[in-house]
Amino acid sequence: MNGTSPDHIAYWTRVLAITLRIGGTVELLALFSIFLPRDWLEQAHAALGMGEMPSSVVIDFLIRQSSLFYTMHGVLLWYLASDPVRFRPIVVLMGWTFLLFGPAFFVIDLVVGTPLWWAIADPAACAIFGISILASNHVLGPIPREQQ
Repeated sequence: MNGTSPDHIAYWTRVLAITLRIGGTVELLALFSIFLPRDWLEQAHAALGMGEMPSSVVIDFLIRQSSLFYTMHGVLLWYLASDPVRFRPIVVLMGWTFLLFGPAFFVIDLVVGTPLWWAIADPAACAIFGISILASNHVLGPIPREQQ
C-alpha cells in the first residue's frame, strides 16, 4: 500500500478518530462523579489507597468541577474525532499537550502523595494517548498550509 494512497489516508484518519473517541470516552466517564454521593467518593478515595478523604468545601468543589472539566474535554475530543483532518491543527495540539503534561502530572502526583501506581499510570496514560495521536497524525503527512 502506498503511503499517500487514499485508502492509506482513510485508514489512518479512522485510527485517529477512534483514538480520539477512546480518550474522549474515558474522560466522559468523569461525568458520573459529579453526581455521586460524598460517601461513595470517600469509599473510592480509601479503596484507591489514598486514606481518608478530607472534608471541606474546597475538596468537594474541586472534585465536582474538575470532573465537569474532564467531561467538557471529553466532548471536545469526540467533536475533533468527527473530522480529524479538518481539525488537524487542534488534534496535533491535543497530542502535544497530553505528551507534555504527562511529566507534570507525574511531579504533581508525587508531590501530593498519590500511590506510586497512580503516579506512574497517570502520566503513562497521557504519554500513550499523546503519542498515539501524534503518530497517527504523522502518517497523514504534513498539515496543508491553508490549515495552519
